[in-house]
Amino acid sequence: MANIDWMSVFLNALPMLLLIGVWIYFMNRLRQGDFRTKYQAESLAQLKAQLAVLERIAAAVEKRD
Repeated sequence: MANIDWMSVFLNALPMLLLIGVWIYFMNRLRQGDFRTKYQAESLAQLKAQLAVLERIAAAVEKRD
């Protein structure tokens, strides 16, 4: 049988194991809704700000007429 250098095998597999670990971490975070809720909160805040601006514009246009 061939003599296997286990340290070399481990070091060669380490980048792939790290990628798999990071992927599993992010999939768990997405499933818990951490990213989604942050994105939704930011989007809702932006929409509310846009609505306020549009309401001010509509009030100004109605006042002019």
